[in-house]
Amino acid sequence: MEPKPTIKFKLNGVSTSNAEIDNLELEACYHALNNLRSLLFQQPMMDLLSNQINEGNRYFESLIKESKGGRRECRTYMKVTGVSATDLKSISSRWLHSRPIEDMALKYVFSTHPEHYAVMHGPGSLPRNAPDCGVEVIGEHMAKVRYVDFQVGGEDMPGWMMKERDYDYEMAEMLVAKLTSGSRFFYVMNEFMDTEGGCKIRLRAFFPSAAPWSMINQHAQHLAIEFRNLLKMVHEVVEDLEDSF
Repeated sequence: MEPKPTIKFKLNGVSTSNAEIDNLELEACYHALNNLRSLLFQQPMMDLLSNQINEGNRYFESLIKESKGGRRECRTYMKVTGVSATDLKSISSRWLHSRPIEDMALKYVFSTHPEHYAVMHGPGSLPRNAPDCGVEVIGEHMAKVRYVDFQVGGEDMPGWMMKERDYDYEMAEMLVAKLTSGSRFFYVMNEFMDTEGGCKIRLRAFFPSAAPWSMINQHAQHLAIEFRNLLKMVHEVVEDLEDSF
């Protein structure tokens, strides 16, 4: 195989590295995606993806049936400086409750991952609440899932989840992700701890045990991308607040 070409850049007289061009390309990809997601927001996007969502539902239901209640864990660990867990939780929660939902999705949900396609309120959810339903890729399959918070959603939390909880992490999200059929697809236990100058984050998802390793690994990568981008967005807000004093 021939080696890749070596390229040096000057943009309007300013030297620019390959890494900076990579970042510019990534920004351009997000701009293009956000344009399409804005044009197809909500029902047009659902219509476009309906066949893939139906195929994903069949696949995920087969995993649930095959697993017979067994679980397989996905875990992403993050050690952060410059953003506390308290800031992350409070600022991101405020964003998710902002209106209108179209602007909220574009600024705060679509910006965190290119494979977030849609966000909406699930059946029975109050409009003043944060959206609880979304369309994204889980592994290699399209999924429409509703995230129900055990602490506020009236759902019974399985006993094994409380046994898994690490109380050294003082903050936690305990959720169940449900398919459109109502089946419990996977469980979420995101744990957060403030540290001096930052935080520690442990993102855990418990999938049906029949889920292939590729799904577990790809979801860990998905979470790393999503929360890395979310942390960068929160950090910008924290810096702006500090600069204002």
